[in-house]
Amino acid sequence: MLYLDANVFIYAAINTQEIGEKARTLLLKIQQGDQKAATSALTFDEVFWSIKKRKPELASETSYALLNFPILKSYPLTENWPCRL
Repeated sequence: MLYLDANVFIYAAINTQEIGEKARTLLLKIQQGDQKAATSALTFDEVFWSIKKRKPELASETSYALLNFPILKSYPLTENWPCRL
């Protein structure tokens, strides 16, 4: 299982270069069930504010997509974080 930090979602949303394409390809593999992945609850906050600073018009759409992303496990932040995935 992969751990996805905020950069994967940020690159997928706003980067038009190769790294953005790689991020979008990875997210598609996860959506299709070809790759298992998880993230933390903090990722949502990081993604929203980072995109809001760079491309405010995409912040809501990207946040909605992240919250509704299929087959992505989200771990809450606890005193035991980081946890084993």
